[in-house]
Amino acid sequence: MARKEQREPVVNFGFRVPSAGDEDAPPGAAEGPEAAEASPPEPVSEAFRRRAERWKRELLDVTRRNRAINHRPSRATLALPASSDGLWDTLVVNEGQTSFSARNFAPDAASPTEDDRALAAFAATTRLAERARLADREQGIQVLFAALGWLDWVDAEGHLLRSPLVLVPVELAYDRQQKEVDIQAAADDPPEVNPSLAYLLHVQYGVRLPRLEDEEGEPLHDSLDAFLEAVAQVVAKQPGWSVEKDGAVVDVFAFAKLAMVDEIERSLTGMARHPILRALAGEGELPAIEAPSTPIDGRYAPGALRVVVEADAYQLEAVAMAASGASFVIEGPPGTGKSQTITNIAAELMAQGKRVLFVAEKRVAREVVLENLAKAGLAEACLHLASNAGATNRADAKAQVIKEIVDTLDAGPPPPQPDPAVPQRYAELRQRLNGYAEGIGQQLGEGGWITAFEVFGKAIETSGERRAVPVPPVAGTSRFWLEDAVDAGRDLDAFGAR
Repeated sequence: MARKEQREPVVNFGFRVPSAGDEDAPPGAAEGPEAAEASPPEPVSEAFRRRAERWKRELLDVTRRNRAINHRPSRATLALPASSDGLWDTLVVNEGQTSFSARNFAPDAASPTEDDRALAAFAATTRLAERARLADREQGIQVLFAALGWLDWVDAEGHLLRSPLVLVPVELAYDRQQKEVDIQAAADDPPEVNPSLAYLLHVQYGVRLPRLEDEEGEPLHDSLDAFLEAVAQVVAKQPGWSVEKDGAVVDVFAFAKLAMVDEIERSLTGMARHPILRALAGEGELPAIEAPSTPIDGRYAPGALRVVVEADAYQLEAVAMAASGASFVIEGPPGTGKSQTITNIAAELMAQGKRVLFVAEKRVAREVVLENLAKAGLAEACLHLASNAGATNRADAKAQVIKEIVDTLDAGPPPPQPDPAVPQRYAELRQRLNGYAEGIGQQLGEGGWITAFEVFGKAIETSGERRAVPVPPVAGTSRFWLEDAVDAGRDLDAFGAR
């Protein structure tokens, strides 16, 4: 029987205009007399608002597929055999660590290390640790959290959902020697109220979950019970909603794009003024980029484009477009030279005195470009800002940023300009190479039936079958001359070896 398709609920994020004293105003809303005296923002069209809504929905999954909104255990979910209160004290209050043996997962088993419950826990730990390692290496984000406390609630369509309330960033490992699961609080990463759930409840139901800390970073609740009681009071008026403490788990949750959603809300007016974003929203068109009528060598003098790694003609066109201030998109599968092109674009724009922001979702993409620029002697011009840029915690990350700034300040003046004769030498070499390419590409023979390039190619293709025989000039002859010569060659093949 065909399964009935269920429509996933989608949140309308709603751009409410906050009023004075509105406690449910969205984050970033203006407050105080300064906001009242400020000039009113420029109006944002309805079409741009709709497109911004679409961007936010695509960035933040607000459907029941989101594990942070509708948590459903899987094979990779690790149920912790400990009370939520105890885990709160260990991971949050003391920022410590704890271990669980096979006996903890299978307390009534005769041989705990062979019990299916313990084996499943060890397998889940291995999967989670690998997921966390890949996320840190490729994207630089923390995805492993211990979930303490749950909200059982009913959405607008009547679906019963179960969402974690407190998420504690943790590090997880499986000790194969001791047959133990080791869990500890992630270094310098504080616990937080489930951001996806908090955002969803706020914009759709007007429910604001309590915070864990104040603006100074001081805890607002003495215990997990106190926080959960505060949550229970907030949701008390919602029919069918309840708060539960037991059932702590470690699982994968991702919130990296939530900051981008907040940024769209804060910067909506400014975004609506950007010509590219307006065009994407269907308001206006971007100027078309016309294909150049002359080769790039005829438009740029030698040395006019400052490239620092090898580039072919197509890649140089991209650098030239960027140098002229054009906006464009480069597409291509892996191995087609996108990183080299980005490196050359960054070098050219830096040579123009411009600042370049290079953003990449994956760590390896950032590091390839950074390494290329460093090899070209531009390391002091680069500032690598990433949560996983070689630092183990936030303090180390700050120290690393400060060190890069100091290294740049201590680098001294830039190197002297190259010898003026070098560009002239480049021009001579380029002219010779272009002359050669043009020469072998000219049409030869009566009616232009062949080129020197094709003759050389055919000679190389048959080099193993022919002897050194002088070839008469092709210019001024017709293609039928070649066919007659081929026919004569076939007649010679009839004679046997003597």
